[in-house]
Amino acid sequence: MGFVARLVLGFVLLGAAIGASDAEAQQIPARLDAYVTADSVAVGQRFTLVVTAEHGFAVNVRFPENDAGPMIFGDVQVVAPRETGERYLGAEAPGTRIDSARYTVTTFALDTARVPTLPVQVITASGDTMTGGTPAVEVPVYATVASDDTRLRGLAPLATFPEPWWPWILLGVALACLVGVLLYLWRTRREEEAPPDGPEEPEPDTTAHEQILAELQGLERVDLSDPDKAKPFYVRLSNSLRRYLGSRLDMATMERTTREVVANLERRTDVPPVVTSRVRAVLELADLVKFSGARTSAEDGDMALRETRNVVEVVESRHVETVSSSPAAAPSAGSEREERNATPPATADHDLSD
Repeated sequence: MGFVARLVLGFVLLGAAIGASDAEAQQIPARLDAYVTADSVAVGQRFTLVVTAEHGFAVNVRFPENDAGPMIFGDVQVVAPRETGERYLGAEAPGTRIDSARYTVTTFALDTARVPTLPVQVITASGDTMTGGTPAVEVPVYATVASDDTRLRGLAPLATFPEPWWPWILLGVALACLVGVLLYLWRTRREEEAPPDGPEEPEPDTTAHEQILAELQGLERVDLSDPDKAKPFYVRLSNSLRRYLGSRLDMATMERTTREVVANLERRTDVPPVVTSRVRAVLELADLVKFSGARTSAEDGDMALRETRNVVEVVESRHVETVSSSPAAAPSAGSEREERNATPPATADHDLSD
């Protein structure tokens, strides 16, 4: 075969191959396309690569996966999961749908980043799978430094950030709370230690009876409608009653508990049961307020004062009878004054027969 014949045969075979390739491309029932959303990018800049496939309702497509690598995506790298979507053309092209895949990519290529033909699988209604390709895409990459700048540059200084204010604000709030708590504790302790309205101490030459009467008179002026004055009131009342009983009955009352004081009174034959019951009521009420912080009313305070006065009158009347019947009692100015002040009232409430 001559040279001319071989040349003609070669052209015929080349035309046949091209025709076969065109025929295969025509057989894919989808129109594929690819483009980027940026006209040019810088090195390391992120941009979007979009791949679309326009096809009929009976056809499905499958786009390249994110991790396909440079063999598929060329000079760009996928840095985020792809986003897929679909859109129907409606009256513009009945029975046609456009599927799309959006890839967030970046590139480190110089001058130009090239995205080669991307393979897209097309699946027909009969289950046949064919692979089509999108057009190649090129993106200009511009330099971030001047082309004639060949100097080596040192490290940039560390970035400075404004100092946060919130730690100082929290510290200020904590200090303010601490100061408030300390002031509250100091005020509470001061109010607890402050004596109620009335005489601080009786006159040095007064008797036990005169002393407790003066203290009870001062306690009657205390305004018990103020809750802050309740505890000092009952502290003063309890101490006054204990001092009086200790003086008149010659017993230790200040260093003993209420239960011990009551038990001692119950064992004494010279103390009527009515006195013991009233002492127990007053001291137990005072303990509730002092140690448990119980809330009491002004009526409770008035009742405690009345019961204390009743105890004093009964004990004082018994004390006067004992002194009067004692043969060793020598008349003196002090004893006469004590007996005069301790004269018991003739009332039915304080009958010793109780």
